[in-house]
Amino acid sequence: MKTKSKTCSSIVVIVLILALALPAGVLAAPSNDNFVDAVQITSLPLSVNHDTSGASFEMDEPSPSCGYGYSLKTAWFAYTPASNETLIARANYYYFPTLLAVYTGDALNNLSQVGCGNFHSSVVFQAQAGVTYYLQIAGLYGDEGTIPFSLEVAPPPSVGISYSPYDPNTFDNMWFYAGANDPAGIYGLTYAWTFSDGTTSDQQSLNHQFAADGD
Repeated sequence: MKTKSKTCSSIVVIVLILALALPAGVLAAPSNDNFVDAVQITSLPLSVNHDTSGASFEMDEPSPSCGYGYSLKTAWFAYTPASNETLIARANYYYFPTLLAVYTGDALNNLSQVGCGNFHSSVVFQAQAGVTYYLQIAGLYGDEGTIPFSLEVAPPPSVGISYSPYDPNTFDNMWFYAGANDPAGIYGLTYAWTFSDGTTSDQQSLNHQFAADGD
């Protein structure tokens, strides 16, 4: 009985030693760790919390131009639009600053970068119908873990106009203001006012006094 007890104890010790000998922090790689296994996005909008724990960096993998040279642990997504679209891709800061790059091409060693963003990563790009876009996400400083990733069609710009007073007469020098929101940040902002009395302006804010009621 004593011999059997010692044998069992020896087995336990050996198993414990082998377990401690394994590299610390070794985790299974995400399914889209490699370029060829990129997650195919089939519909938009897409919003996921993607875990890059255990990810690697392939031998021929491109380094995003907006990275800082750290050893990256990347994951890949792919999207092929059916029509021309303006898209916004984001890899948000959750536990650590992120890195996001968008590419076109047909092989890991034949990719052309379309755009790159870091920290609160965001890339806006004009996607062409039938072209596959590959999206590479990582922690900016080589971190791995949860990265909130999203891809959506950019909403169109919106414009709002304010004026005061709200019930003016010919004695009032009215104030006008135009505010515009361009979520994609690609259109630029210009202003063009044309009043009923023929007055024009290219300013965001201006004052104007009408000569007659009803103008």
